[in-house]
Amino acid sequence: MRGIAPSDIASVVGVSLATIYRELPRGYTDERFPGGRKVYSAVKAQQTVDQNIKRRTFPGGYKERDRMNKVEIAVTLNTDEANEKLEQLTAKAQALPICSPA
Repeated sequence: MRGIAPSDIASVVGVSLATIYRELPRGYTDERFPGGRKVYSAVKAQQTVDQNIKRRTFPGGYKERDRMNKVEIAVTLNTDEANEKLEQLTAKAQALPICSPA
């Protein structure tokens, strides 16, 4: 059994040949065709991509997103606290007598 050449797939799909060669290993199963060629499964490829995204620790991954959400909450809380302190200081400053320059 003869498959489709990666260069033909790339031209039909409209991507570079390198993209096809990066994609193929993601979808290889443990099965082989007669003659030894590996079997590709689009379902397996998608599962591999999903697993890789879940375990990422750099931008775009779930861990990074959760960390950024925590940072955003902390910044919001700190901003609220800072605004509250600024209001307190402004009130104290307004209560001080104004000194005119000598």
